[in-house]
Amino acid sequence: MYNKKTTLSLNSGDIYTDINSITTIIENIYSNALKYSNENIDISFVIEDDSFILSIEDDGIGICDDQKGKIFELFVQNESDVLTRKNEGTGVGLYLVKLLSDEMDYKIEVNRSTLGGAKFSIKGKI
Repeated sequence: MYNKKTTLSLNSGDIYTDINSITTIIENIYSNALKYSNENIDISFVIEDDSFILSIEDDGIGICDDQKGKIFELFVQNESDVLTRKNEGTGVGLYLVKLLSDEMDYKIEVNRSTLGGAKFSIKGKI
């Protein structure tokens, strides 16, 4: 369905977390990267001291600064015009990511990717 190149950079180590919640977080962010990227997605997982950082970034359209806080609201999408937007979605995925991240005491950040699109980073204790 998606013809994208995904690059993984994984630091080995153990984290102790709810497997269902972290899986849902990763699936939703990766799904967005697949929808909005042009060709490339980078996923990295790094453990430093007693914390981990999971980053998923793409080379897509990115997220404007004024939209960064709004994208985690229920039913909000980056492309707000339903009639002209190119990508499908309900605006529930990132809302769920934020709820689960808050519940697990993870910090989520959205920035500009070095690839040109969006970069989502999840930080938490191992």
